[in-house]
Order: sequence, then C-alpha cells, then structure tokens
Amino acid sequence: MNFSKMVAVIVDPVDNIRGSMANMLLGIGLAKVHQAKHGLEELQVIGRTKIDLVVSEWDMPKMDGIQLLKKIRDDAKTAHIPFIMVSATAEHTEVIHAVKMGVSEYIVKPFSPKILEERIVRSISNPIKISASKFKKNHKHQQEKQAIQILVVDDVPDNIHIISELLRHDYKLRAATSGEKALQICKSHTPPDLVLLDIMMPKMSGLEVCKTLKSNPLTEHIQIVFLTALDQTEDVVTGLELGAVDYIVKPVNPPVLKARVKTQEKVIQASRDMRIQIDTLIENARLKEEFDRVIQNDLKQPLDEMNKTINLLAKQSKDPVRVKQSSQGLMLSCTHMTQMIDNMLLLSKLEDGSYDFDPVMINLLKVVNTAVDTYNQSSTQKRLEILLEISNGAVIYAEALLCHAIINNLLKNAIEAAPRGSAITIKAERKSENLVLSIHNYGAIPEEIRANFFGKYVTYGKKNCTGLGTYSAKLMTLAQKGELTFTTNDDGTTLYLIMPAAR
Repeated sequence: MNFSKMVAVIVDPVDNIRGSMANMLLGIGLAKVHQAKHGLEELQVIGRTKIDLVVSEWDMPKMDGIQLLKKIRDDAKTAHIPFIMVSATAEHTEVIHAVKMGVSEYIVKPFSPKILEERIVRSISNPIKISASKFKKNHKHQQEKQAIQILVVDDVPDNIHIISELLRHDYKLRAATSGEKALQICKSHTPPDLVLLDIMMPKMSGLEVCKTLKSNPLTEHIQIVFLTALDQTEDVVTGLELGAVDYIVKPVNPPVLKARVKTQEKVIQASRDMRIQIDTLIENARLKEEFDRVIQNDLKQPLDEMNKTINLLAKQSKDPVRVKQSSQGLMLSCTHMTQMIDNMLLLSKLEDGSYDFDPVMINLLKVVNTAVDTYNQSSTQKRLEILLEISNGAVIYAEALLCHAIINNLLKNAIEAAPRGSAITIKAERKSENLVLSIHNYGAIPEEIRANFFGKYVTYGKKNCTGLGTYSAKLMTLAQKGELTFTTNDDGTTLYLIMPAAR
C-alpha cells in the first residue's frame, strides 16, 4: 500500500516510545508523523493539520486515549480518521469499551514492528473489512504455519553450530557472532521471537545487547535467554534484572536446552493466542454493534412506515385512489426492507467467504430498468428525472443477485444525494474488455467523507441512512473482480461501475 501522502500523529506520554513509533511509521512510507504527549495536545495538532491516522496510548495524563477517541468520533470532521489504541492492558471490558467508542484497531504492549505495521495497514487500507470468523480462521492458519524464530548469538561459531543442530528441526534459526549484528537483526522487519544470547562477547556484551533491546519499545517484547558459564552467576542476576527470562549454562546439555526453549515457545505462543483473542473480541463486538444498528435503525423505519400505511388503508377503504397510493407506499417499504435484509445476508456471506458465485450473461439495461422501477416512488417524490443512455447490447458476465444489489444501492444513493428537481443520468460504455456503467447526479460528496466514501457506515447529512449502500456495492464489485470509483466536484458526482464485458 502507498502511504506516501499520509500524515499521522503518535500520542504517548513517553518520549522514546513516541519517537520509536514515529520512526516506524516513517519507515513504512508515511509522509509525516506528528507527536503529542497527551490527548489535549493531539487535539491541537488535529485542529491545525489534516491527519490521516491516530496511534494513541490509552493511559495518559490530562486526557486519556479513550477520551481522545470519543472527541475524535464525536466531531464530524474527524470521525472517519482511523484510530489505533495502544495499551498494556488486555482486559475484556476495556477492549469492548474501546470498540464501542469506535476504535479501529487495538494493540497490546509489548508489540513488534511487524504487528504495528499490520495494524496500520489494516486500519487505513481497503475499507472492506473481513469478518471475525474469516479473520480468526486466516490468522490461526497463519500462526500454525509460522514457526518460532530463534536468534542464536555467540562469538564462537562452534557453539552456534551445536545449538543449531539441536534445534533446527523444530524452529526457524538465525545466527549472529556479535552483539551489533544481533541488534541489527532484532530491529529488522522480521525480528526473532527468542534470542539465545551469550553473555561474554567482545566489543558488545550480551548484557549490553539485552539492555538495548529492553529499552526499545519495538524490541522489548523479544524473549531473551542467556548462554552463560558456570562462574557467571553475578552476570546472570544482572541479566535477569534487565529483562531476560532464563539462562542456560554452557556447555549446553541437549535435554535442558530443548526443555528451556520449549518453555519459552509456550509463552510466545500464548502471547500470539492472546492477540488473536483480542482481535476476535474486537471483530465480534463490531458484529454485535452492526446487528444492533440494523435492528434498531435500518429495519425499524420501514416497519414503522408499513404499520402507518396499514392503519391508513383501514381508514381509506372507500377511497380507491388513496388506497392505491397507500398500497404503493406499503410495497415500497416492503421492497426497502427486503433489500436491507438481502444486503445483510449478502454482506455476511461475502465477508466470511461463503458466497457461492454463479456468473451469467446479464443485460445491464434490464437490471437498470428494474432498479428505476423499484425506486420510482422515491425519485418521483423528489421530482427527479432519470435519463438512460444504455443500449440493449450492454451485457456483462457477472453474478445476477450481486449485480442487481450493486445497481440498486448505487441508484438509491444517487436519489438520496441528488438535489430536488434535478436529473440523474445513467450511461453504459464499452471500454476495451470492460463495460463502464456511470451514474451521475448533481449533488457533490461532502469533503468530510470523500477519503472514506466506500467505508462501512460512512454517511453525512442524510436522515435514517445506514452508510452501508456504497460499502456493500464496493464489496460486491470487488468480489466479482470489478472496480467501483467516483469523481465529485461542484458539478456533481459520478460513480463508475467497471465490470468485464461479455464476449
């Protein structure tokens, strides 16, 4: 992903942690990284500078991370900004609280540069989010394949060879013959999980290496086991005080070495499992929020409208004209509710990878005409003129249900956005191997949501709108190897649906 135009802010009261994370963000290509010591200082930064990402510690003076998150989410100008929470706490209640406040990602300290980069990419890349079930399945599969990485550090190559022979069948091994080289490997994008570190080395001792690693927030998570001689008890105590977790006496006893390493492997795997649980907890909480939102907002409105219309029909039974009008309104509410339910089911299947594709030849003119008929009452109420420039030969190879849902969502969005009394123009053009369907209306997309227009729940100034329409359309388009883009300015907005043309 290209981060070259992105600007982030790191919020943490500890100077070296802010600096390390800032270097990490710059290292993966962000254009600029601001730093703030607490939430109030961050709000000053975001007030004078356009920010694309916030990475914030939870525990801070003056204004903590959760208070900062609430401030950002409550402001329409900043509500869309990805927000990554960093905390030493993995308490269930705190994670849920952060999710309810709108956190994008939650990282438990200590963490590696790789974990930080993964979370950043997830929070600011494609707005299409995978579901908890798929995430958990993929993540577990990734963890199963990923062997524990061990770095053996000793200035005597023979010692490295002996240890490597004992461990190479069960672990992924790397080696370094100096403290300097060990630090270089640990600070790379693929740091080890465990370091077997000789205490006595020239130039830089193992104690110095340990102290350096444990003082850096991006390497402090690495487990360190010292390799030591029998007479180095005092050095071992110092090393344990610096943060090492164990020691092994040289010359190594093979069963002892394997047992000590196995113990650390369990600790490392437990840490990985905890992170999976945190991620799954966040995703499950989001799913619950989605369900509650749909029940309370999305389905409630058409059900209320249907109930009102049924009451009207009872009162208008002797007036055929008014009965017909009410019946049309009832049908429209039923259609909207059915489409909402269909969208929910489609999204669920697409997000967890269970949707069965059945692509066929689809006539775009017929699909568009069906969508226009579906939303005829909505467009008539706003006195909108819908102009079609689509030939009967505009045929694509796609999945029928998804194609109907995409165009329904895009037309509904255009009707909601179009100024009253204006026109919506729908065209289809052949371009190389693709067909491009464009839907133009004279309303401009608000500046506040343009950067995340296809994001989930992104909406602005529309009453009773869910923000799922364009998100759904984007996901359904991507699932069929199509593309969905837009342009917007003072002359209006055009959405472009690009799909493979039928041959």
